[in-house]
Amino acid sequence: ILATHANGDTKPFHLLNAVQQTPDGSLYITETSTQFPRRRIFYAAHDAHPTGRLLRYTKANGVDVLLNNLYMPNGITLSHDKESLIVVSGLQLLSYHLTSHELNVFV
Repeated sequence: ILATHANGDTKPFHLLNAVQQTPDGSLYITETSTQFPRRRIFYAAHDAHPTGRLLRYTKANGVDVLLNNLYMPNGITLSHDKESLIVVSGLQLLSYHLTSHELNVFV
């Protein structure tokens, strides 16, 4: 992936964090903060504003923003049934359904 920003976005990525590939070949990526670079991660934590995102990369479309305003999304994994992504966001685990695009608090 040689992208510096998401489709339709002029701001460059600041703090990309985790990557998960799904069976269809898509790559899902968490961006912990759209405001602060890695060397300023503590500012992002103290700022307490949800500026993180969930992104999807496909060969056909490049990088698309799926979710905005997440609080420091940090880790991502595929559920055992391969129907959802589990995203660590602050102190919560969120479930993002790949087909319906619903976001729910998992834990």
